[in-house]
Amino acid sequence: MADYSTKSHCSPGSTSAQLIVRTDGRYRLGVTSLQAEVVPLALGAAVSPTLLGLQLLILSGAVRPVARAWSFALGVAIVAGAYMFVLATVAATVTLSSTHESEAERLIKLAAAVLLLLLGVRALRRGRDQSKPPAKTAARLKNAGLGTFVAVGLTGMVTNFSSVVLILPATHDIMNSATSLVTQGLMLALVFFCTLAPVILPALAVTLMGSRSDRWLSAMNRFTRSHAKQINAAIAFLFAALLAYSALG
Repeated sequence: MADYSTKSHCSPGSTSAQLIVRTDGRYRLGVTSLQAEVVPLALGAAVSPTLLGLQLLILSGAVRPVARAWSFALGVAIVAGAYMFVLATVAATVTLSSTHESEAERLIKLAAAVLLLLLGVRALRRGRDQSKPPAKTAARLKNAGLGTFVAVGLTGMVTNFSSVVLILPATHDIMNSATSLVTQGLMLALVFFCTLAPVILPALAVTLMGSRSDRWLSAMNRFTRSHAKQINAAIAFLFAALLAYSALG
């Protein structure tokens, strides 16, 4: 078993940038650094006005809104879980170099930053409200079965690039950390459930509160649809800057 010691990016004794250093010269994130790296990315993945808007639209429907909402959430969960499983499997096989952060990690973060920058620009230039489907699609969904809403969730998450781009570096950091398997599992679960938050929380609120949730869900729907472009762009630009700083700093 590899021997580990502790070093810090910053001043001696600092835990804010703690690294676990193996005797073979490879550097891995410790618990403190892992939390500092992953938690902001997980929270960023939770901000998805498009998924939230679609879920609120489903919940406002007259035909089995709760069942449809959970079916939509299931579709999102399947894709998010598949993304994370593939990323975790790949990340676990990446060998770190002897520097504080491997070239692979730097490239992943820089690529994610560039993609987020492009997504932010696209969000600002986008015209139609993406949380509201076209009239023909809405008409087909009116009498659709639950399987169709699972498919809508699958498609929605596949194209939810802003969250996927944040899941990538978060999963890579977790799988290449020096933490225990339990800690890695808990951090992966945090990223997973944060990604699902925009679809699970509204469905859970309506399931538990019924019509009492209508007022604040309607207000949230109006706000999300009015500011979706700005929210998407702000999140994309913010995390593009953070990832670029992390990679180049």
